[in-house]
Amino acid sequence: NVTVSRQRLCPTCKGTGSSTPDDLPTCHMCNGRGVRLHLHEELAHQSSGSSRLNEAFRRFHRTGWRGFRQSVNSTCQTCDGMGYLSDKKCPTCGGLRTVLEEAPFTVTVPAGAPEGWQFAMQDEGNEHHFRPTGDVVFTVNSL
Repeated sequence: NVTVSRQRLCPTCKGTGSSTPDDLPTCHMCNGRGVRLHLHEELAHQSSGSSRLNEAFRRFHRTGWRGFRQSVNSTCQTCDGMGYLSDKKCPTCGGLRTVLEEAPFTVTVPAGAPEGWQFAMQDEGNEHHFRPTGDVVFTVNSL
């Protein structure tokens, strides 16, 4: 028998970190999407050289867009990608969304297992909101 410490989603707040997990306000920055769209626009380079080039730059700027535009989706920093706002006052996890749990496992090592032999217990590792549950991997080491 082996005992393993692992992170589990908090059962009190259901992994939200909030003291009221069933009544969470939608994030006002991402409108509940968990991601924000950032637009970056940059004008064409203005030369520090001749005044004729600077005048041409100003003319291009008045007549239409000259430069590049880039859009990037990124995780909303206000809600940490959750899409809702948490008061982070869960009495069990203190807003961390996970709790530490001790889990007992029974592992049977086959006779003659070589040094470094590994055995995985799928979906028995740490839990996280944005990733699949991890695996617990046992490795045989001789003493």
